[in-house]
Amino acid sequence: MKLYEAPRDVWLRCTKQDATGALVPPSAMPVDAHRRFKKGHIDGMYSYCTDEYGHLIHPAAWTEVEIVENPTMDQQRLPEGEDSCGTFSLD
Repeated sequence: MKLYEAPRDVWLRCTKQDATGALVPPSAMPVDAHRRFKKGHIDGMYSYCTDEYGHLIHPAAWTEVEIVENPTMDQQRLPEGEDSCGTFSLD
């Protein structure tokens, strides 16, 4: 389903994306496929959502999403090698 079709206040994740992730406004935090987020509302082309860490994110309204379970504290741990804003490298 498209993000604009999803109900408010449910947990979602992207199902289809290009190599750079879901389309977001310039200077916005990227939205990776593994990242769960809660839909707030649609504001024009983009949305007002929060991820499982409380960060504000803005995936495009037409992003393909699926409804997922409410994350628990165990599921909110960051994947190995990532900080709360995405992948990082010490190189």
